[in-house]
Formats: sequence, structure tokens, C-alpha cells
Amino acid sequence: MKNLLARGFGFCWLLIIAGPCSAQVVPALDGKPLMRGITEVRVVYSQEPTVDEKECGVSPSRLEVEIQRELLDGGIKVIVEGTGFRGPYAFLLPTSNTMHLSSGFCVTAIDVRLSAAVSATLMRAPAGSASHLATVALLNVTALYAGPPAGHEAQLTAGLKAIVRGLVTELRIANQP
Repeated sequence: MKNLLARGFGFCWLLIIAGPCSAQVVPALDGKPLMRGITEVRVVYSQEPTVDEKECGVSPSRLEVEIQRELLDGGIKVIVEGTGFRGPYAFLLPTSNTMHLSSGFCVTAIDVRLSAAVSATLMRAPAGSASHLATVALLNVTALYAGPPAGHEAQLTAGLKAIVRGLVTELRIANQP
């Protein structure tokens, strides 16, 4: 985890909430073997802007475009809905929750999860049973951003780009011979 934080996962500015501010990578298991071979990712970030996001100048569709651009810049092919995958089925699930506080500040929690669909056989399944499709979280990054509405989306974009660059780096490391 320290290696991931050293690669740029520490972007966070906390102005009004007490306590430490950090972005944390929480692997559900050692995802390195499962990340091998992932060269294309589908981004699933389909949320309509909330009233608070609009008041803070945040556009989920613009953030999604920036995420896709960062993946492409890192050499990861972005798969659009309805097209097939050539490699392991992987997807990036960014979510955000923005609050526009009465003080005028905007606070946004960002969660970015890299997951893969894998074929698994149940432990107590009878011999010859079919395998089942399971979703496995490979990497998860959470960050908190706060500041005035002017420039809030730029702050989020910079943080998301850093997070995605870190994920791309982890995919590259997993795919090294």
C-alpha cells in the first residue's frame, strides 16, 4: 500500500473536516495475478448530476471523459458499451458523492474501484459442476476533496487523474514479464 501512496494517491485537500485526509488503496485480495493480461477496461460511471454537484460545478460526464482520456494516455484501451473484450473482463467503477454545504464549501468523496469478472467454481459444488461468474475487486481508491465551488471540479479532475495514473501503473507492473 505504501508503494501506491507514493505513486500519487495522496492528493487530497481537506479544509473543513477534522482528522487526517488520505486516499487509501484497499485490495480485497492479492489482485496482481488477476490483473495480468488486463489491457482494456470499461469505465462504468453513469450517474446523473445531483443538485449539489450542479451547485459545485461538478459534471459526472466531464469527469468520465477525463478518466477515459487518462486511461488511453496510459496505454489502456477503453471499451465502450456494446463492444467485446479481447482479454480479461475488467471495469473501472468511479463513484462520487458531492455535498454543497451551507458555509458555501463543496465536499466530494470519490471512490474508484478496478474490478474483474472471473470464472469460479464453488467450493462444495459437485464434481463436473459449471463454473460461475464472480466479480472481484482488484484495487479500490477512496479520496475526499473539499473547497469552494469555484475550481472544485478542477480539483476533482486532478485527483481523479492521479488515481487513474496510479491504477494504470499497477496494471503495467502486473503485466511485466
